[in-house]
Parts: sequence; C-alpha cells; structure tokens
Amino acid sequence: MGGGAGGDRIVLQYQVFTSGKVSIKVYALSGELVKEFDEGYKERGVYERVWDGLHSELSSGVYVVHYVVGETKKIVKFIYVK
Repeated sequence: MGGGAGGDRIVLQYQVFTSGKVSIKVYALSGELVKEFDEGYKERGVYERVWDGLHSELSSGVYVVHYVVGETKKIVKFIYVK
C-alpha cells in the first residue's frame, strides 16, 4: 500500500490479499479527516484510487493515509506541496 503524488492529483495504491471491504481515510496531522473513500468490497488484487483536485482541497503539509482492507490496517504518510 502506498501513494504517489504529482501535481494536482495523488494515486493511492493498495493491495487486497484477502477479499473484503476497503476504506481509505486521509487525515491532516492535526487529526482532522480530510477525505474518505469507500471502495466497497474488493476481491484479491492490486487497486488504485486517483484523487484529483488536490489544490482546492489541501494545504501544503504532511498527511496520513489510513488504509483498511478487510482485517488489515496500514498507515502511510505523504507530503503535499502546492
């Protein structure tokens, strides 16, 4: 699971090892929930969620992405610079 930033968009990638419900939540370091993606039920495989329009939604700073894939949880940080 990870993310790749570029310009006004970010690609959030995740892998599902055991089929299940997937959610992605992005938080500011202050703990404020910035964005939530409900990916629904996914089968095994690798997936991407493209988040466009970051300039209008985020300020420059460090953000934390919480991935929940079935029973698996993962946290990834990224830096966004306008």
